[in-house]
Amino acid sequence: MRDVLCVLQSVSVIALALPAVAQGPDTAASLILACDRSAASPSDTKRPAGIAGVPPDKLDPQIAISACEAAATVAPNDPRIMFQLGRTHAAAKAYESAREQFSKASDLGYPAAQASLGVFYAIGRGGLAKDDREGLHLFKLAAEQGDPYGNNNLGFFYETGRGGLPKDDVEAARLYKFAADNGESWGHYNLGRFYQNGRGGLTQNDREAARLFRLAADQGHEFAEVALGYFYETGRGGLPKDDLEAVDYYKRAAEQGNASGRNNLGRFYLSGRGGLPQSDEEAARLYRLAADQGHAAAQANLGFLYATGRGGLLRDDREAVRLYQRAAAQGNAGGQNNLAFLYETGRGGLPLDEAEAARLYRLAAEQGYPNAQNRLAMFYELGRGGLPKDIGEATRLYKLAAEQDRDPDAKLWASDVLTRLTASTSAPSPSVPALPLVAFLSLGNRVPTSPAFHRGLAEAGFFEGKNVRFEFRASPSNEQLPALAAELINSRPSVIVATNSPIAVDAARAATSTVPIVFATNVDPVAYGFVENLHRPGGNVTGINLLSDELIGKRLSLLLEMAPDARKIAYLSGGAGAPIYNDLRARTVDAGRALGREIIVLNVRNTRDLQTAFTALVERGAGAVIVGGFTSFVPMRDRIIALAQHYKVPAMYPSENYTRAGGLMSYTADPSEADRLLGYQYVGRLLKGIKPSDLPVQQPTKFKLVLNVKAAEDIGVDIPVTLQAIADEVVD
Repeated sequence: MRDVLCVLQSVSVIALALPAVAQGPDTAASLILACDRSAASPSDTKRPAGIAGVPPDKLDPQIAISACEAAATVAPNDPRIMFQLGRTHAAAKAYESAREQFSKASDLGYPAAQASLGVFYAIGRGGLAKDDREGLHLFKLAAEQGDPYGNNNLGFFYETGRGGLPKDDVEAARLYKFAADNGESWGHYNLGRFYQNGRGGLTQNDREAARLFRLAADQGHEFAEVALGYFYETGRGGLPKDDLEAVDYYKRAAEQGNASGRNNLGRFYLSGRGGLPQSDEEAARLYRLAADQGHAAAQANLGFLYATGRGGLLRDDREAVRLYQRAAAQGNAGGQNNLAFLYETGRGGLPLDEAEAARLYRLAAEQGYPNAQNRLAMFYELGRGGLPKDIGEATRLYKLAAEQDRDPDAKLWASDVLTRLTASTSAPSPSVPALPLVAFLSLGNRVPTSPAFHRGLAEAGFFEGKNVRFEFRASPSNEQLPALAAELINSRPSVIVATNSPIAVDAARAATSTVPIVFATNVDPVAYGFVENLHRPGGNVTGINLLSDELIGKRLSLLLEMAPDARKIAYLSGGAGAPIYNDLRARTVDAGRALGREIIVLNVRNTRDLQTAFTALVERGAGAVIVGGFTSFVPMRDRIIALAQHYKVPAMYPSENYTRAGGLMSYTADPSEADRLLGYQYVGRLLKGIKPSDLPVQQPTKFKLVLNVKAAEDIGVDIPVTLQAIADEVVD
């Protein structure tokens, strides 16, 4: 549980009605008594004898303000009435009025008012600039007079090293104890934290922490309610595991607007625990309330719902990234872990960056987050993310995850991998893997380990780390692919997945004629000799043809809807001479001819060629441009987009990544569906023993049109209503 424990967060409360104060004779004494009964603080040492005080969650601002304003008319110079009137205004969130009353009472030396005014300075409330040193001065004045709240607040400044004080847990614990011994709920709560974590010279003692949390919770202390709820949820402090009790305390805190209470209650709705109905929608509502308050765990949880499209939310990886980033920036392990996964898979507008993924996994793993420990262990096991291949470090991390009970799935994954690693190290022949191996060979860094690919594998009954393992080889250039393919063959894979380049497929074919090879490519697999025909591939190669002639024609026709007057269309090709360039160029020229348009082919081998190409397309009268889907263009993406915008040329791009980066439009096979097919129809079935020759080459049936409104505005074109109507996504 997070130590979200800020004594200075607020003196505001949520109103709960009390019975109206009985009215006596209209005398000064009775008016003052009415104010005391409705607004006195339980921790005010100067409250009258016989007045217990009203806890913050029980204070009714409407009743109390009326009573104390009446009392102020007969006792205008009484600092206790001033303080209590300030307390009621704070409860009503009328902070400037509260500050005015606290200031008057503080000037008269009233310790409870000094402690409350110090809070206003510490958090910058009631029209005051944030001023820790003035807050410290007021806390000291209150503490010197024995005010419990002042002692507590001074303890918090020692705990956090604010106001120029040194950090001193021992002094903080002493001050918290004084506050707790004198009935201050914040003192109970903060001292309970110190016992829970064994701080300030105190011996760690969950039972004492639970006792103190209960004392504070009985006074309506929202943070103590969360803490006690967590103890019931986890069975700590001598309390039984009791989800019903946990929910009760989380609800009490949530009703006071406590962000941790809302987040924890959301967790219970998400899983249908504690007598609550399962409701993704209610979980999303509570997470959003808490996330808007800056609660890091809630931000991570809401991000997860966006990433998975649950809780009535449309799936939105970019919003998930935004929320994960906010959570990770606060040090939240869940946010760090989830953000790492999006970097690992290149989702949500993030680049595929395994080194950044490894860094974030490490941060989360160091906080004991089991899934991050597993992912980081896998990186060490496979030598990914810039990390050395280190089975010893991988084993250590898997063991840490396996020893935890907080995430059963992570525990199971870690235990299964440890069993495999143990078996592989003790087996007579270390070259025989304990699990079937899927080997990936690609140009660049991207490999098809997206959630959709994993989902497809799962549909086939395979789960990474449980009954299948992965090994990756990627090269920034085609020249290294044959050597990497040979390395993979030495690992004895069950299947090879060759992606991003037909050269990767050729390299895999050259390395083996027996191991099944799966491709996902833009080129014609028959023309390239990968397969005999689409329906009966023959040999050991099959896969997905991502760019059919029909798709090339559709991309051109959609571009012409955006630029109907374009009689000539430029085609940016990755170079000249290589079969892939010749094949795609010929297919694009044929598609243009079928639409009555001339295709101007412009070869671009490097960044220097780009400016020349765009100058040429303008000089030759091209009214639009279609960008080929070449891996060599990926590093030039931003420059290509910038030149198209500069010359105000409508452009069709080969990937939605271009459109999200500022390009005008893209129309491609839905990458999620393609990855799912790769996992389910091909890799999963091949692992079950089906021959690649019996798996026909498939072409995508789902496509995705993405439009960028700002890009259209920048080049001065209007997106036709017909395109907007059929677009799968419109980027602002």
